[in-house]
Amino acid sequence: KLDGTAKGGVLVAITADRKDRPLPIYFVGVGEQIDDLQPFNARAFASALVGLDQSEEDAARETARAEAMKHVKDFNLEDAINESA
Repeated sequence: KLDGTAKGGVLVAITADRKDRPLPIYFVGVGEQIDDLQPFNARAFASALVGLDQSEEDAARETARAEAMKHVKDFNLEDAINESA
C-alpha cells in the first residue's frame, strides 16, 4: 500500500533481499478500496520515492533525448570508421 507516509519502501527492502529469486510486483494499493489497486510501474515508483514528480521525470527524459539526438545528428561515416578502429 503506497498511500500515507510509508511510500512503499518495503518494496525496496524485499527486492534487495531476493536478488537470486526476484519477486514480481504487478499491482500496488494506493488506498483502502479494490479500485485503489494500480498497475506497478517501477520507474514511476522510484521517481516518487526520491521526490521527482512525473513532469520532472518527463523533462529529464526529454533533455537526455535531445542531448543524444545532438550527438547522433553530427555522427557520420568517418566517425563510424574511427569508432571501429
